[in-house]
Amino acid sequence: MMIPRSNRRGLTLLELLVVVFILSILLAVSIPIFRVPTEKKAIREAARSVSAALGMARTRALETGRPYGVRFERLGGTSQGSGRLSFVTVPPPYAGDYDSSRLRIGTITPYNNPDFDGELRATWTVRAGVFPPASDDLTIADDWESILRKGDILKLNQQGHEYRVIDIQQSDADTWTLNVGCKTILDWLWGPRQYNPQTNGTGGPDYSYQFFRQPVPTSSSPVLLPDGAVVDITASGIPNIGVNQLGLFKQPTDTLVTVTFTPSGLVDRVWHQDKPQGEKLLDSVFFLIGKPGHYLSDNMNDLDNLWISINYQTGLITTANMAVLYDDGTPPKPKKVNVNSPTDIRAARGYARSGESIRG
Repeated sequence: MMIPRSNRRGLTLLELLVVVFILSILLAVSIPIFRVPTEKKAIREAARSVSAALGMARTRALETGRPYGVRFERLGGTSQGSGRLSFVTVPPPYAGDYDSSRLRIGTITPYNNPDFDGELRATWTVRAGVFPPASDDLTIADDWESILRKGDILKLNQQGHEYRVIDIQQSDADTWTLNVGCKTILDWLWGPRQYNPQTNGTGGPDYSYQFFRQPVPTSSSPVLLPDGAVVDITASGIPNIGVNQLGLFKQPTDTLVTVTFTPSGLVDRVWHQDKPQGEKLLDSVFFLIGKPGHYLSDNMNDLDNLWISINYQTGLITTANMAVLYDDGTPPKPKKVNVNSPTDIRAARGYARSGESIRG
């Protein structure tokens, strides 16, 4: 018996190309539809991560009885955004290696142009350790090398002026060269320039001393934010700081933005470019969770972005939506945030300032 031959055939090349063309159009149309929810999800995940890291630091400060905090590290290739958060703690003040440790100043050389933004600067040669009575000898030297860093604050005899360490170098086995700055001293001749071995003989005067140290990294694993979201450092800040009192952090250079909490759960200090030695808060601090490559103005005008705020009076950490600004027209039309206006910046943080937190 004869079996009839099938009349079915395959697709022609033209038909296949038509199908591929239609699929490519559908794919191009669908990508933006899926991308927007993905970007929002990254922002929300980043906000949860930042809030959790700050909450963990606050809890650690309560548990350990030492200031503990979070450092916002720069994103690769830019100093404007942060995609990595590391944990830090503030070491206790350093007063030497021994109960009888003292600091002795050899010479003070003021800078030729000493006024730097209201700060007078000078170079000191100093020795520190255990000195025998009425002697210029140094029996045991304190080990500063592994402890002190640029930016630490020095106080003599636990009172009076605070000297910021601009640079620190070891000259020989027991002598150090300090470049220091001070905003309260009026003239270095009226400062601690009381000992010069060439004119004053031996035996002092000696000072007890304390170095108030900056935050140092802990062994805790850092927190990495998801791709597509960053902490926009240039849009973050504290009201009434920064250029023209805009309440924005300056673009970081040497000083990374760091927040530390006290053992009572309040904000201890915020360390940033304007205040490399740390700043006590008189208002809340705000961090904008936004998109990489869209810093300051773009992120401040993107309503998908979120604010993380820390209340300076309670230490409470909240997440809030970006506020909407409106013109006076009818019907109201959204107004672009002017990042050169303190009023607009304050309004953009509106929900965060009012404590309207969100979940999810």
